[in-house]
Amino acid sequence: MTHAAPRHLRTLFALAVAALLAACQSMPAPKGFNAAQVAVLKEEGFIPAPAATDDSWQLTMADRLLFATNESAIQPEQTERLGTLARRLIAVGIPSARVEGHTDSTGAPDYNQKLSEARAQAVAAPLIAGGMQFAPPAMKPIRKAVFPVAGLGTRFLPATKAIPKEMLPVVVRPLIQYAVDEAREAGIEQMIFVTGRGKSAIEDHFDIAFELERTMSERGKDLSVLEPTRLGPGNCAYVRQQEPMGLGHAIWCARDIVGDEPFAIFLPDEFMHGSPGCMKQMVDAYHKVGGNLISVLEVPHEQVSSYGVIAPGRAEGALTEVRGLVEKPAIDDAPSNLIISGRYILQPDVMRVLESQEKGAGGEIQLTDAMATMIGRQPFHAVTFDGARYDCGSKAGYIQANLAIALERPDMAADVRAFALDLLK
Repeated sequence: MTHAAPRHLRTLFALAVAALLAACQSMPAPKGFNAAQVAVLKEEGFIPAPAATDDSWQLTMADRLLFATNESAIQPEQTERLGTLARRLIAVGIPSARVEGHTDSTGAPDYNQKLSEARAQAVAAPLIAGGMQFAPPAMKPIRKAVFPVAGLGTRFLPATKAIPKEMLPVVVRPLIQYAVDEAREAGIEQMIFVTGRGKSAIEDHFDIAFELERTMSERGKDLSVLEPTRLGPGNCAYVRQQEPMGLGHAIWCARDIVGDEPFAIFLPDEFMHGSPGCMKQMVDAYHKVGGNLISVLEVPHEQVSSYGVIAPGRAEGALTEVRGLVEKPAIDDAPSNLIISGRYILQPDVMRVLESQEKGAGGEIQLTDAMATMIGRQPFHAVTFDGARYDCGSKAGYIQANLAIALERPDMAADVRAFALDLLK
């Protein structure tokens, strides 16, 4: 049930800057704030946190200052204020903070929780942009992944007339199996497949094949090769996208199964090959910064016009703040050479954005447009993938992936290499 937010809703946010928060980054914790730090905290309106067990100070701001009515977006003047505050705290040696929220409204508890979390994320974004480390409160784990697999695969016709494109093999495993294996490695428990008509082979692939397994067992064959294809009861769900209305619409179709949890998205066409896998790298980054993350790769600048590109902000190692998204920019207009590469971790708020999302490019509901709406309201970062990407949505990329994986296999690498060299003579 959806509840309208009462106009008298007052949500208080405490920005608690704690000396012991450094422990969150596994660094030695200072014993307390020095005189210069205390002076700055007082000037900025902080007070010692009541009943705190560590040396914590807090700044409390009512939503009438931070927000417009019941929206979860910060007012522009408050974005500037928080960014300035972050830089000033860093300057005196206070590098990290946490943002917490609670409500004193009589509204529905589930609504208040969602609103409080959304506003806490909104407060955190300009702090991170100002350079602060952010320890999100009660960060929810990434337990669910959505696999949009309803596409028609027209670029691979006639092969995909009766076989889902996601079932095309890279050597001996189908593309969808690689994506599921990557999700499992990242600790994801539930796989949600958004399918369409003619995609039942995907369901069959992750089910028990009784006749096959019995025959193999009777003949003394090793059944361990089938182990990765088994998803336990309750660990997979299938939902139909009745008509092709874009990636954003496909993700929205999974809203009831995703629920109020952050979730991962895998585009199986994007074959991401590395160790650890792309999603494992992203989940590790999520544990540090929370919010929303997308995977990106560096490409030669002359290739950017074929991809979605991020407008980057502050960067630290493989992690880059995302300040904007540009779909297939002209080479001279591209804000970077970091392209979006088919893996996402998004907060459940994106479902509410998609619900009212207008059709975009190609007359479809675009996920990129929904993500762009969330930038500035919640923390948003990109993780540069340390590994190889093969675009298996293209014929050349698919052949390339098969060759690359075959050359890594001890049982066939020598033969494939010799065969390839012979072809090139």
